[in-house]
Amino acid sequence: MESSYTIGVVRPSKLALEYLEDKNLKCMADLGCVHGILTFIIAEFIGVKRVYTIDIANDRLEFLRNVMDRSSIDVITSQQDFCKSINLPEKVHLITSFGSLEHVICWDEVVDNIKNDLDDEGYLLISIPNLKSWINRVLLLTGYQPRDLEISKRKPYGIHSFCSKNCHRTHQNCYLQSV
Repeated sequence: MESSYTIGVVRPSKLALEYLEDKNLKCMADLGCVHGILTFIIAEFIGVKRVYTIDIANDRLEFLRNVMDRSSIDVITSQQDFCKSINLPEKVHLITSFGSLEHVICWDEVVDNIKNDLDDEGYLLISIPNLKSWINRVLLLTGYQPRDLEISKRKPYGIHSFCSKNCHRTHQNCYLQSV
């Protein structure tokens, strides 16, 4: 299973999860859930009752359905590219994505999905490998620009400026804020 990155992100996410534990979140979505191991851990830990899982690979979603069938959590799986419009049936209180966004060529559609599907009082929890990943090292050594430095066709900014600012406007009257 593809668990090296997934398991490695659990410890650094602990503070964020402890913060979210008392927020009474009812539903969440995971973009690029892979086999759903981390999705399940998060949902159980913070007490979420409904989870929307989006992944492009049906075999991963089938594994997740089998594991979650034994749980009290309602899991709704969707086999699709999360770079295309998701249109969840309800606004979710938490959107997570761990080790998936670095595979996206352009983030515009992903940010639109987050904006459309995240509740105004909701939370976004993402993890993206940094520039010292092996693929970025190879790109730098061969003279190419590392991936994930330009993430929008609409506005020229790099991933660092997108992720490191305290606020980034996503809704007319709502901001994503670092927690």
